[in-house]
Amino acid sequence: MPATDAQPQTEAATPPVPAAPFIRPAQPDGSAPADEPVAYGGYPASVYFALVDQCAAQPDTERRQELAKAWFPNDADYSAFVRLVQGRRDRIAKDREAYEREEQEKHDDFARRQDAAREKVKRGKIERRMSGELDVAAQSFLDTFETGLMDIDQMLSRPRPQWLIDGVLCMDSIAWLAGPSNTFKTFLALDIAARAALGMTYHCDDRPMAMVRSLVIVAEGAGAYGDRIRGWEQKNQRKIPRDQVTFYPRAVQLSDLVVEMPALLAHIKRQKDQGTGYGLIIFDTQAMCTVGVSENDNTEMGVVMNALHQLREATGACILLVHHFGADNARGMRGATAIYAAATTVIAVQRKDGQKVVLSTRAPKGKQKDAEAMDAFLLGLERVGDVEERWSSLVPAKGTYSGSDIRVTPAVSDRQRLILSILADTDQVGGLGVSAIARHVSEEEGPNPNTGKPWAPSTTSSWMNTLVRKELVKKTGANYTITDLGREALNSQ
Repeated sequence: MPATDAQPQTEAATPPVPAAPFIRPAQPDGSAPADEPVAYGGYPASVYFALVDQCAAQPDTERRQELAKAWFPNDADYSAFVRLVQGRRDRIAKDREAYEREEQEKHDDFARRQDAAREKVKRGKIERRMSGELDVAAQSFLDTFETGLMDIDQMLSRPRPQWLIDGVLCMDSIAWLAGPSNTFKTFLALDIAARAALGMTYHCDDRPMAMVRSLVIVAEGAGAYGDRIRGWEQKNQRKIPRDQVTFYPRAVQLSDLVVEMPALLAHIKRQKDQGTGYGLIIFDTQAMCTVGVSENDNTEMGVVMNALHQLREATGACILLVHHFGADNARGMRGATAIYAAATTVIAVQRKDGQKVVLSTRAPKGKQKDAEAMDAFLLGLERVGDVEERWSSLVPAKGTYSGSDIRVTPAVSDRQRLILSILADTDQVGGLGVSAIARHVSEEEGPNPNTGKPWAPSTTSSWMNTLVRKELVKKTGANYTITDLGREALNSQ
């Protein structure tokens, strides 16, 4: 191929020059070195191998083939050239892999040496600390620890817990106001803050309340709070002291230990130093103040609980979080066990008879750590408003304490009702085991539609556990009996 024919079609760094036909040298691998004074395809070896390198460096396959074809239109020459280019690319790839492997080994070796050095320093620090040498932070904690040590008499002289609501909510505590959706929890939380601002009693139960200043973190529904405040003041015929309740109309993330929580702590401490500290801090709702945190994860929620304890320690306030029950209301608050474990008080809220709610601190849904549990407190809500100004709101207004006589009757499914009726009919025999219950259900309802066989005791046991959690059934040994609440649920259907 003449050199003048190929030159316009190529991007070779070295232009082709006329040369004698290629004479293959007697090399073991059949290739010619770059300095061999022979030529191929009309080009000297130096040009030829420069073309190989140029094509091998071309990343685009089609462009590489076009470049090779421009220089070697003859099929045999083209195929031989392409094989040589591919071989060169393979060697480049192998060289690159070897280089990257070597660099990775160097990096890994450096990282290992760094880790070993850090571990050595860490072990040295630990050994020095355990031998009595403390850094500034450890020495500061030691001073705090030794200053805070108390003997028995000092512990006995510590003041008893002070109540925000006598027997219900305690100062210097973490508490939850929790219930299913649409149980007026926000109205109840605002009512507590308003009554605390005035030092009122808690409704008709004549439970005295401490007079404290409140901070309400309104993480959702801030636009409706104005009407709720107007409604409360109209119903109670008194103004909430403007300097006693402060609102922040957006969420504060309890898990943000870098920006938001340090800033909130700084504000709270500043208010306390100025003599205007908070005695009640409400987070409405917990879910909106823990965005991105898995509330079912004890480790993640443990971080949130620690942040709440820091707030409590900084203020001595009652930290009250508005939260929701899970899908199974019988289990109470949703989320990790760390939440319930951290609570001083859980006020469980259940709706009853329209615009009425029942409050309880009795386990398993509620909790009262430092006093006798409040079994049931029936509280009504009234709607007030102004037609001309076009606003209205619900306001907690009527309370009645009647002990365990006030309770919410759980709704039951058809199968649960069937099981309750079976237990009610056989109550005189001392209850039934799961095998007998499974047999009765199979006789009444028919076999398991998925298997065509009678219901298995293992499946029945799961049904019974749900009824026990709802307090509709009591388990004694291996037998189940219906409770008074279960009879009430059965008769109410």
